[in-house]
Amino acid sequence: MSVRKIDQKEAEDFFIVINQYCEQNDGNRWPHATIVLSAVDSNLEGPTSHNVYYNESRGRHAESFFIDDLQTLLQKEGVTEITATLVQNYSPCNANHNDIERCADKILKFMKDNIEKKNVSFSLTIQFANFYKCYYKKEDEKWKKSPHINGLVKLRKNGVALQLLKGEEGWNDFFNKFVDVSDEDKTRLRERAALRIDRENVDEIILNYVETKASAEAKVEEHVAEANVQDVTDKLEKMTTKDEW
Repeated sequence: MSVRKIDQKEAEDFFIVINQYCEQNDGNRWPHATIVLSAVDSNLEGPTSHNVYYNESRGRHAESFFIDDLQTLLQKEGVTEITATLVQNYSPCNANHNDIERCADKILKFMKDNIEKKNVSFSLTIQFANFYKCYYKKEDEKWKKSPHINGLVKLRKNGVALQLLKGEEGWNDFFNKFVDVSDEDKTRLRERAALRIDRENVDEIILNYVETKASAEAKVEEHVAEANVQDVTDKLEKMTTKDEW
């Protein structure tokens, strides 16, 4: 199956955002929607499935439509393994004004309610160009308490790989694979992407925080679980010793 692509304007307006967080400089506005490009493989015979998903206006988010298609795939007989890669302009959200769409939680719920129950081997990688509603400021750490950042921590903690769309090599690969654009205009897109270098350095700081927090929380939860098991074991030992069975 051929790769479905976005056009030049979508790449420029939605993905190659050069603003620093908390800023709208040189007349640019932050995009008000998410675009998700997907590549999905399974153990079933057939080519890689490619798709492009868009937000509904004031409705469901792009990630929800991706989950719908995964649900359809799971209904097919004999599916035991799924590998999915998403390339997005924004990282998945985890709250909005009416709490209808919490994409990080939706992905995790789908994994728990569907993937785990069907005992399907599942690998998900999400690559994104911009953090969603990120209010990063070097002198203020309030951004760390964002529900969207915490949503990413939960995804990472549950085995979802997070990657940044950044750097000359990353953008070249993106333009070649996913953007329907002439060579001349591709050069212009590369030049625009190169203006993001300072912002992408900030992105690395934020993602490093997400990775570090996810790892720390996972270790704490592991220790708590081990302590609970030991506590139950100790109680059973005492009950056995006292003939309380």
